Amino acid sequence: MKLPKIALAFAVLIVAGCETVTPSNPRGTVYQSSGPTENDIINLENKCYSGETYYCNALANYYYVGAATPQNKSRAIDLWRKACNINVAEACFNLGKAYLNREEGLRGNKTAIKLLTKACDKRERRACTQLGELHEKGKIVSRNRNKAYAYYSTACDMVDEKACHRLGLMQESRSSDRSGILKAVVSYEKACRFDIAESCLRAGNIYSTGKIVSKIPKVASKFYDKGCNLGNKESCKKLGRLR
Repeated sequence: MKLPKIALAFAVLIVAGCETVTPSNPRGTVYQSSGPTENDIINLENKCYSGETYYCNALANYYYVGAATPQNKSRAIDLWRKACNINVAEACFNLGKAYLNREEGLRGNKTAIKLLTKACDKRERRACTQLGELHEKGKIVSRNRNKAYAYYSTACDMVDEKACHRLGLMQESRSSDRSGILKAVVSYEKACRFDIAESCLRAGNIYSTGKIVSKIPKVASKFYDKGCNLGNKESCKKLGRLR
């Protein structure tokens, strides 16, 4: 049975909103930079070195930025390695990024990829997104858009907004049929929901042109309005034209 176009658009938005996966880490920067006290650091030190190795990752984060303790990136790296060895996904991601950025003289592209892959396999969404970017751009690995697509898809399933945006771009560029474009809309909607303004714009564009997906001004306006509120000037212009 063919759904009416309004019902189909509504279904797309509902599917995009029905996330059951909880991200492995809270949103924000990789390294926490506020909040801890000296007593917190002491407690983490005690836990980290008394067998509760999971806490070494949080301790490393504070040493990296110098929060409630003098900054010591070398020690942070050692602590991330310690936590990664017991499969703390965020620690593996942080250590992989440190290798990628050549922090404290670290070298080894293969090591960076190995660590990021381990973190991604342990459902660290940011690691999957990073691997997607590396494969899409061909940075330190051979360019492979299929692998990039797979990593972005995995990260987007874990609600990484950056991955959802990149996935939407790939889906839109690859597709010329209705089903493919609707997949892009779902990805853009997820990213838009977490304030990626360009995703709001692109979702609005798909529904305002009517080239492949039925033209639905009300749905387009919803996306343009969000993009405009996020400071995307093009969204504001297009919203004005629809009103």
